[in-house]
Amino acid sequence: MKKHLFISLAIVSILCISGCQTNDNGKKDGKVTVEDKDKKPAVEDQILAENEVFKVTSIVREETVNNVFEVEGTASVFEAMFKYRLEDGHNVLAEGSVMADKGAPDWGNFKIKISHNQPSSPNGVLTIYVASAKDGTAENELNIPVEFANFER
Repeated sequence: MKKHLFISLAIVSILCISGCQTNDNGKKDGKVTVEDKDKKPAVEDQILAENEVFKVTSIVREETVNNVFEVEGTASVFEAMFKYRLEDGHNVLAEGSVMADKGAPDWGNFKIKISHNQPSSPNGVLTIYVASAKDGTAENELNIPVEFANFER
């Protein structure tokens, strides 16, 4: 009698355990769950430049339109707000404010489309930074070298 009870419990335990295991990698009914959205991918995007609060993953010059850069990355900044400035070594060609899709302490995604004035040199610097709440000075600056394909002497 004890053998039958032990075997029955073992079979029920095995069935319960095997029923709990799935091969859907966290998906339920083929849909991604909320928990899945918060997980980071195993392989992160290539990071071109980074500091404590910014990670830039892409800088692309638009081929069809002169004087335009697209910049993508993530930021962990207060209220998801930060600024950018594009310079050519002599002039500020463009500047503005950007919002990421999440504020600190989370990392929010951002995408900036920067239209700029004609550069006076072939190389420049894109600076992204947080403006101090106290006095507006630049904090956590990330300087990224860029090349202007349409530079003309």
